[in-house]
Amino acid sequence: MTVDKLEHQSFFKDELVFWVKNILLHNGADEEQSEAVAVSLVQAEIDGHKGHGLARLSAYTDQLKSGKVFGIAKILLEKVAPSVLQVDAVDGFAFLEIKRAINSLVCFTKSQCIWVDLISRSHNSCSIYPDLGF
Repeated sequence: MTVDKLEHQSFFKDELVFWVKNILLHNGADEEQSEAVAVSLVQAEIDGHKGHGLARLSAYTDQLKSGKVFGIAKILLEKVAPSVLQVDAVDGFAFLEIKRAINSLVCFTKSQCIWVDLISRSHNSCSIYPDLGF
């Protein structure tokens, strides 16, 4: 971290991810959920999408504390057809669900050339473009 004459602070990406992850952990999210959310929020901030970045951290901690989001959700994946994946995010953040679904769906596209991800009970209120690789 550096501080210039205007009191502007600069951080390395991994420092910000560590900081955000620890805030989420402290507010009730587990290790996996915290990591997935932190990486996405920091990347959105770096990419200049401030409304989808660190500005959401306060709302996310409030949602964890209120129980709106289940910070220790264990995502359930079920292949329901050759190229269809049913994903139950169990009221957790969408970031981890999306990451897991994409990893699972890669094999579907190789064999079927198409995939469908049916998502339920997922909380998302930010940009997912980094997770999709666009």
